[in-house]
Amino acid sequence: MLFCQIVFSQTSPPEKESEEVVELPKSKFDLKPKLSMQDAIKVMEKFIEKQKIDNSNYYLWQVRLIQYGSENEKRSVWHFWWLNENGSLGDYIEIMVSMDKKAWRQSSM
Repeated sequence: MLFCQIVFSQTSPPEKESEEVVELPKSKFDLKPKLSMQDAIKVMEKFIEKQKIDNSNYYLWQVRLIQYGSENEKRSVWHFWWLNENGSLGDYIEIMVSMDKKAWRQSSM
């Protein structure tokens, strides 16, 4: 008769000699947006209506809070991305909404 014994062991991690607390750099951007996503959606809907943008064949695919602008003048904006339901590449609607409730359309390809 042959017996095989399998042994598993756990080793504890090595102890740290000293704990050093490193302060992370603070972001120059606000983490919480001044304009909520729900309010930005209302601004976007009014913009679509006012500009008479036909979004009947599109669906809202993505909403992101992004940093927009040149390197020295970045600001937080809501980015709404609508895709065409037929899947055509380059046929989409991008609308930006700033924290001061101004909306504009990004040009698509």
